[in-house]
Amino acid sequence: MNPLLEQEYLNKIKECKEKILSAYIKKVLFTVHALNQMNLSERMISKDEVYEIIENGEVIGEYKNNTQGYSCLISGKTIEERFLRIRKNNLHDK
Repeated sequence: MNPLLEQEYLNKIKECKEKILSAYIKKVLFTVHALNQMNLSERMISKDEVYEIIENGEVIGEYKNNTQGYSCLISGKTIEERFLRIRKNNLHDK
């Protein structure tokens, strides 16, 4: 990859993570769908695990034209050694 393009990509990822952390600091709201998915017997994902991923995970996808607003896909490992991916929506202030 072109070093200039690579740096531009890294800057966008950093900007996305900053938006996520800014939204996280304000308030994290869980949709009914998210809670249902988290509570499936084969998943049982806690809110604390979601917070861990938001704080320490890596942005692996950015979706500017999502029908529900801007979103990012974040991947990471919890303290309990669980690998999780979460989608964080609506990062823009309204």
